[in-house]
Amino acid sequence: MPMENEDLEHAGYKTLLEKAFLPVLNSGKWNGEKIPEGILAVLYDKNPMEASGYAAALADLTGEQVYLTPCYADEPQPNWRWRPDGVLEINVAGAIQKAQKEEVPIVMTGARVSRTSSSSSEGKQESFPSKSEVPEPQWRQVRAAIRYVTQRPWTRIPPLTRTMIFNPVLACLAGGRNKAVGAKAYDLHNAALASTGLSILTPETIWDVAKPEIPLWVGRMGGLAVVKVPYANAGQGVWTITNDEELKEFMAIEQRYDRFIVQALIGNNGWSSQSVSGRLYHVGTIPTSKGNIYASDLRMMVGSGAGGFFPVAIYARRAKLPLAEQLESGIHSWDMLGTNLSYKNPDGSWGTETDRLLLMDSRDFNRLGVGVDDLIEAYMQTILAVTAIDRLCGKLITPKGNFGLKLFGSLNPDTKLLDELYTLPLHSLPVEGISETSCLVKRAADHATEQEDALAQELQLEVTVAAPRGKRGRI
Repeated sequence: MPMENEDLEHAGYKTLLEKAFLPVLNSGKWNGEKIPEGILAVLYDKNPMEASGYAAALADLTGEQVYLTPCYADEPQPNWRWRPDGVLEINVAGAIQKAQKEEVPIVMTGARVSRTSSSSSEGKQESFPSKSEVPEPQWRQVRAAIRYVTQRPWTRIPPLTRTMIFNPVLACLAGGRNKAVGAKAYDLHNAALASTGLSILTPETIWDVAKPEIPLWVGRMGGLAVVKVPYANAGQGVWTITNDEELKEFMAIEQRYDRFIVQALIGNNGWSSQSVSGRLYHVGTIPTSKGNIYASDLRMMVGSGAGGFFPVAIYARRAKLPLAEQLESGIHSWDMLGTNLSYKNPDGSWGTETDRLLLMDSRDFNRLGVGVDDLIEAYMQTILAVTAIDRLCGKLITPKGNFGLKLFGSLNPDTKLLDELYTLPLHSLPVEGISETSCLVKRAADHATEQEDALAQELQLEVTVAAPRGKRGRI
């Protein structure tokens, strides 16, 4: 998004942190508990350049060191751990050694970056080993961290914590990174908004679909549909189905999870899914000199603070290939419809196709053909979607302040996902002075309350009333 002041190099990073992050940190309260003492950190599993932007901006704003810490899935020896009381700890020696090997900055101090050493908040100089040495663990307590962990973050970060986690995993589970529960959150919020004339606009969505059922639902949409793993992102786990070959290709893939969502496919005006609400299609970009139009999307990022919502960033992306007037064999429909820029390399690392990125402060943005009305509508849709997920987050916290795993399991009946959730152990990693019952996340099967059962029944009634015709999901 164009900067109001070109001299402010922090741009949206500073806007977001000043208005949303720092007020909560300075309040001293998080999840109803006092924020513990400790260092500041940024956890990430991809895009270290953007993650380091958050770390550098936070270091400049606070005048403190910020530890940029990798948090990958399935790490054999992670340099992070959770105490039973919900406090995050980072092994700064191990993290810095790993950063040295990967040549990634780890410690941000104002405008300076260090890979080899740092000073503690008390002013004491710390020394860290070289790349070849095996470091002695130096665990430091973390009072607040920004989460840029994108791939299955619930496998290593609890939904509720005492350490302040900016961009908490609870929001991911409630719809931010869970398309199945997100669809239900939108339905619930649309029901609440019915008298206002506002609504969250989505394609027709069938949720909680088992894999053997998928061909039936694709056929019901006229043979054109989008199948998604509900819990993936960055373009992963999405299949556009426009013919039998693409459907067979999907069905032959072994999947990690048991449940999927099937959505109406939005293609060109000559080939799109037939849904209960009619047929939608891409208007596309302004035609090129050759008369080609491309599918594109508009992404708007917003923050929320004491003064309400505010815009942070706007950008757009376009597909690789232009939209064809008619579907032809041999052309993969994803290349005409997929706008995601991220791709995963065979070694597990990530890359970005920046040539398809359309920034708002460049002339390419004009090719989208959007006007002020479109930007206002995008802003409103973003706020409505964020609010819907936030409302469901509130319902997933029990009256005792725990994560409502029983209710979540009812909303998201995928046993493989439920088995992945990181729940804090009650008896490992004992901490002096910490009661065993202070664990913030407990197995709901053992700790479900009568209030949570009542809330589950209440939400079941809400979904029954809110779900429009054509949507399906047993809650």
